[in-house]
Amino acid sequence: MGFTLPRLKVFDLGANQLTGVLPASVSNLTNLLLFAVDTNKFSGGVPSFGSSKNLYWLGLGENYLGNGKLDDLLFLSSLQNCSALQLLQLDDNRFGGVIPRYFGNMSSLLYLTMSRNHIHGTIPVEISQLHSLQELSLRQNHLTGEIPDSIGKFELLSELHLNENQLSGRIPSCIGNLTVLTKLSLGANNLHGSIPSSLGKIKFLSLLDLSRNHLSGHIPKEILQLPEALVQLDFSSNHITGSLAPVNDTVRLKNLVYLRLSNNLSGEIPSSFKTLTSLTELYMGIPEQVMNVCDPTLLVCLENENGMEECLCSVFRIGIACSMELAEARMDIAHALKELHLIRDAL
Repeated sequence: MGFTLPRLKVFDLGANQLTGVLPASVSNLTNLLLFAVDTNKFSGGVPSFGSSKNLYWLGLGENYLGNGKLDDLLFLSSLQNCSALQLLQLDDNRFGGVIPRYFGNMSSLLYLTMSRNHIHGTIPVEISQLHSLQELSLRQNHLTGEIPDSIGKFELLSELHLNENQLSGRIPSCIGNLTVLTKLSLGANNLHGSIPSSLGKIKFLSLLDLSRNHLSGHIPKEILQLPEALVQLDFSSNHITGSLAPVNDTVRLKNLVYLRLSNNLSGEIPSSFKTLTSLTELYMGIPEQVMNVCDPTLLVCLENENGMEECLCSVFRIGIACSMELAEARMDIAHALKELHLIRDAL
């Protein structure tokens, strides 16, 4: 391709049903600015783009690229030569491997999306060198380790999606420094500790999802005092305790549509909730009460009733997670099946 179309600058085949592999001759397209083959059925590896030094857009999402192996992301090293690269879209493929540390050298990146792949390992601290980054989406992979404190250096970041991985540790309080953030998704990980009150400094948040972790403590009043931009707030399926009563007169979330707080909360529902006139879903149920409504025949010949209760509660939580109206907050079907298989094995 590179030899027959030497002047090609824009190559856009997105949203078709194309199959096969990406030709290696792409590496000869020295004038290439945009390469988009997203939403097709391409498979195999990705060629080098190192000769396309003016490339600013690389869209490979929604294909079957990669084989879930360590060397799937080796092509990324060639992108260090693309000093104008602004968008790198790798979502919904089969890429394995780890996030390379040299990502920090791609200082022109504005959008980095690698969700729904088989990427593992940790989030490298060097990624914080992407000072112009506006969106970072790594959701639904197999990432482990802690969220690095350096992530608080993304001063221009508007979306951060790390949900449905195996991240552990605490939520860094420095995330509160991301003052232009509009969407923060950390749900379905292994995070523990308390919810940082510093999140209340992010005044433009429209989505805050911390659900399905092991968070404890109380809900900081600073979050319930966020301005009216917040539309979806989900703290469900954690170990949060305490009462909402102390914030009775301070809830300002008047544009809130989805509010999910199911934990071990106590006390009265704040009277200020009556001001949430946009609310369509309020979920504060305690799934542990599921035994009071389950079919008693499920318990027949069962020696470990507590085990059944735990399993039913887990099924309950999965059902809620799969029924989220917003697609970005809904549990992926593959993740749901994995959780259901674990429940089956436990029985």
